[in-house]
Amino acid sequence: MSGYRRFVAYVYEYLKGKKENNCGFIKVEEREQQCRIELHLHCPGLPADLPCKIYGFVRKDGLMNGILLEILNTRPDAIEGFIETDSASMNASGISLDQLNGMLFLTESGSFLGTQWDDLPIRPEDFREIKTDHQSEPNVATAEQSEEQSEELPESPVVLTQQSTEQTVSSQWAVPQESTVSFPYSLQDSFVPFTDGWLTNAWKIQLNDLRHFPSQHNSLRNNRFIQYGFYNFGHLLLGITCQEQYILGVPGCYNQQESFMAGIFGFSYFRESSQIQLPHSKGGYWYRSVYPPDFH
Repeated sequence: MSGYRRFVAYVYEYLKGKKENNCGFIKVEEREQQCRIELHLHCPGLPADLPCKIYGFVRKDGLMNGILLEILNTRPDAIEGFIETDSASMNASGISLDQLNGMLFLTESGSFLGTQWDDLPIRPEDFREIKTDHQSEPNVATAEQSEEQSEELPESPVVLTQQSTEQTVSSQWAVPQESTVSFPYSLQDSFVPFTDGWLTNAWKIQLNDLRHFPSQHNSLRNNRFIQYGFYNFGHLLLGITCQEQYILGVPGCYNQQESFMAGIFGFSYFRESSQIQLPHSKGGYWYRSVYPPDFH
């Protein structure tokens, strides 16, 4: 049939940078410059209602440059749905279906799935998201997840000074004027992760304390980067900035591999701390803004 083609591509999960089990397939159809992509992915243990970012990628200079095509909500143990776009300019990116070398699927819980349409391997550490001039930002299906997505993240994690840090946390995360937040830790339990006065209070919290965060942050409970940091260092950081805003910090080090993983899992800012001493590495906390927890 003129102007029509269809193909199926198998999708694999990548753990610690290595290709693992097949987790399903996608079906790509192109008809008269319209592209429809159906997703049929089975991911045991995947929670429902997590935003899954779907990218087409183009290889350039050894990197996989990702073009965001859509954001779909996960189902229990599955990623199902479809994408429709102009095949000559995928999601108005100016990049056509023919130019893509494959697709990637990233969830907030840390799943990294991919399919390549060439003979080169997928290396998760080579991925970066790019934005084109006229590309639109897909919307998550529910309002609850859109709260999470509204916090823009930079293309790559950044190390911040005190001055630049004070401008990074949006006022939407501020402590309410008449806060009724219940908190089990006292000032005697606090510690000083940074010596520049950026945090007015900071506490070492446990992994199970994440259940007291608002529903907007449910995905944090299954965040593999948080779990990795906690199991290696025995605590997480909960802090209040001098602007009365909450942050959640994950202890770790600053290097290329960890900065890539931190960015994927939503922790795009790093501050060095003398509390985290590592040989031959810069220790500190990867952090992000959060709504205040409630320990009632």
